Amino acid sequence: MIDSVEKIDDYTATFNLNSPTPYFVELLTSSPLLVYSKKSLEENNYDLRQIEVAPGTGVFRFVDHLPGEKWEFEANPDYWNPELPYLDGLTMLHVPTWPDRGAAVLTGQADFSWNISPDTHAEAKKRQDIGAVTYDCLNSHNFAINNERAPFDDPRVRRAIHLAISRQTQIDGYTPVWEPTFVTRWIPKPSPFSTDPNAILQMPGYRAEKEEDIAEAKRLLAEAGYPDGFEMTITTWNLPTTAEVAVPLFVDELRKTLNIQADIKLVERALQSEILHDGNFDMFRNGDYAGQILDPFPMWNIYLRTGGSQNWSRYANPEFDAVLDQLAGELDPFARAELFNQGMDILDANPPFYHIGFCGHSPAWSKDVKGMSMETRLHVLWERLDTAWLDR
Repeated sequence: MIDSVEKIDDYTATFNLNSPTPYFVELLTSSPLLVYSKKSLEENNYDLRQIEVAPGTGVFRFVDHLPGEKWEFEANPDYWNPELPYLDGLTMLHVPTWPDRGAAVLTGQADFSWNISPDTHAEAKKRQDIGAVTYDCLNSHNFAINNERAPFDDPRVRRAIHLAISRQTQIDGYTPVWEPTFVTRWIPKPSPFSTDPNAILQMPGYRAEKEEDIAEAKRLLAEAGYPDGFEMTITTWNLPTTAEVAVPLFVDELRKTLNIQADIKLVERALQSEILHDGNFDMFRNGDYAGQILDPFPMWNIYLRTGGSQNWSRYANPEFDAVLDQLAGELDPFARAELFNQGMDILDANPPFYHIGFCGHSPAWSKDVKGMSMETRLHVLWERLDTAWLDR
């Protein structure tokens, strides 16, 4: 959407856009975004993976990192707002399993966690000294599918998987050790452009009753030349939630419904970006598909457009690209809604990957933690902690 950028002075720049983009400023203020110095970029040949600690002007500054254990930060005395932060420092603990995250908050070993397991979250809600809520979020659960590898280069094969594998079975299987997930289409649940959840549950592929969907999926596979299924490999993080629960469940469903035999390849989570970028996979769980704002266009544009910067599945669909081109300059909300519906219909018919659904997050915190407005948020992002303080 950016045609060019002009420097006006040391504190001012002009962004020239290709078309009217009402949410552009919202994108620039997204909390995960960082500004890297020209010096840092040039010293690392523009490879951000080499920069473990980003130099910048954030509210906290780096002190120490023990891999697999913790990160430590201290308040930045040179922060632009002299009133912030309220906290003197932060210790961020590396706790990969969600029940352990909840236990850390419940026992006072941690003051706050963005995501804990359902059982510890239920216990937290009973406690007077602990706060706990559940939000919709803009992240999703999915299996990236390499559209450039046979047999997944055939849309009929991808649609067969879309139809046959029960989203309800997947969600019921991993939620007890992970996070709540909802049966959704291709737009986050809180977005005003998402499809009504009750309507989704009546649609092929999304409905709980699978008899007709599995029959159609088998017909599609046979038509594509795979009446007896095929063999493939699913790559996944080696974290217990995926390696021991979510992926084995998915593999079992592939075998039972479509006679697709899948091996599981475990990798360190840190390798995810490299594997997705290089395309060294048949399917990958979780392939990343997330938004930063409620308007889905930026998410669709980077994950689903032909050649998109995070189009990990190598999806290429001119019909869908044409919808994106229309959305890029359309300001009328009703026209945008119609275009988003057209886009979702195209994605259902020719799926880029297997999308389970967008999820929710279940944070918990000591009631001593203030300044985060946890009870009033509409959805969750991994926010900064600059306004947090402790009432003790």
